[in-house]
Amino acid sequence: DYLFVSLILNMGLVLAILVLILFLCILLSGIRIYAKSANRLEGCTAAGFIYMIFFQSLLTMLGSTNAFLIMGLPMAFLSAGGSNQSMLFTMLFYILYVGRTICEKDKENGKEISIERRKAVCRIKE
Repeated sequence: DYLFVSLILNMGLVLAILVLILFLCILLSGIRIYAKSANRLEGCTAAGFIYMIFFQSLLTMLGSTNAFLIMGLPMAFLSAGGSNQSMLFTMLFYILYVGRTICEKDKENGKEISIERRKAVCRIKE
């Protein structure tokens, strides 16, 4: 898929760098969700989805600029439709679901608090 090359040719290098930075932001937010998730299984699954989305995009970008072999993968969130896009959005919705429940350290007494935003309930783990 040569969508990234077309993006560079039509919109310039600045927009291509912006797309790369946005995918890096997705990767870093996924790592943060994994690190602060209340349930380790959900966190590991979300991290696997994040790595899959990021590396699929990275391989597509590198392959279309002849820095790596062409893999035949569509560009995540930018290519047109299909089953790949539906699975990407399903993975993204799962990551957002896991991100709704995070663990944060209580600054006052050092205990771990699980904040569940769906129900607006705070539980203290001891």
